[in-house]
Amino acid sequence: YGVDPKYLSLEDFTTDYGSKTFSNNNAEETIISIASLKALKLTDPAKAIGTTINVKIVKIISNSDKEESNLKLKIIGISKDDTTKFAYTPINVLDKFDNSTYSKVKVKTANRDSMAAVRKTVESMGYPTNSVTDTVDQINQVFNIVKIVLGGFGFIALMVAAIGIFNTLTIALLERTHEIGIMKAIGGRDSDVAFVFT
Repeated sequence: YGVDPKYLSLEDFTTDYGSKTFSNNNAEETIISIASLKALKLTDPAKAIGTTINVKIVKIISNSDKEESNLKLKIIGISKDDTTKFAYTPINVLDKFDNSTYSKVKVKTANRDSMAAVRKTVESMGYPTNSVTDTVDQINQVFNIVKIVLGGFGFIALMVAAIGIFNTLTIALLERTHEIGIMKAIGGRDSDVAFVFT
């Protein structure tokens, strides 16, 4: 992938061996993954730093016509990713081969509030977009469902507890109706009766 060096910082990309970024925007250097090293039959990442690899650039002109160019890139950094094969190099290096197409553009806004407007503008140009907020919104939706379910269980538990308290007080009242009748017969007030149950 041809990338602007700033892209690596925007992606929070880190290397586990060697340099974390290119020496300049025109350097014929590459940062690759462990998976790519294995494809190149290089097993020791520490020894691979500083190695020069040959890269073939193939430009498809038509169905039957293509143009090939060779490029030598020096490995300056390696990521421990052993599942995805990739190699990053400065975009200026690939622009020499008249590479006019881009697979992805990353846009970073100055503040979070303006992101929706920027996204709408990009989408109005006909380009698909995705954002970290999409993932965050999905996670929040899951948490909201969990909150509703837990709230439902809490409400059921509250109702059961209320019924239990009501049942206990009703039984206590029924057991002492004789005592309450005697208290009322000898002139007991309602407050005196209530005091018995506190």
